[in-house]
Amino acid sequence: MSYRPIIITSGKGNASTKLAAFDAALWDAGIANYNLIKLSSVMPPKSKLIVGSPENPQGKRVGDRLYVVLAEKREDKVGKEAWAGIGWVQAENGHGLFVEHEWSSEKEVIKLIKDSLGDMVKY
Repeated sequence: MSYRPIIITSGKGNASTKLAAFDAALWDAGIANYNLIKLSSVMPPKSKLIVGSPENPQGKRVGDRLYVVLAEKREDKVGKEAWAGIGWVQAENGHGLFVEHEWSSEKEVIKLIKDSLGDMVKY
C-alpha cells in the first residue's frame, strides 16, 4: 500500500525581533527558505507520520511552496514564555486530524490540544 508521508518537525528561535526569531525557528525545524502555505486540520487517508527534521522537504528548492500545519507563538518580552504545539489523531486507514494551539505555558498548550482533539473526534 502506498502512503503519503507527513513530516512532523519542530523548531525554536531567538533573535532581536519576533520575525527574526520566527525565521530562526524555521531554520531550526528544517523548513526555512520556502513559501509556507498553511493547511487546516484534515489528514488525508493513507498518511504516514514521520517525526524528524526533513533534509529536503519533498524535493523542494528555495522559494518553492511548502504545505504546512503550523503552530506558532511569538513573544518579545524577556523572560516570558511562548509555547506552541500540534497534536493529532489518526484512524487505521491513515485519515486523521491535526490541531494546533499556542499559549504562554506548555501545560496549557497540552491541555488545549487534548481538549480539542477529544471534542473533534466526535464528528
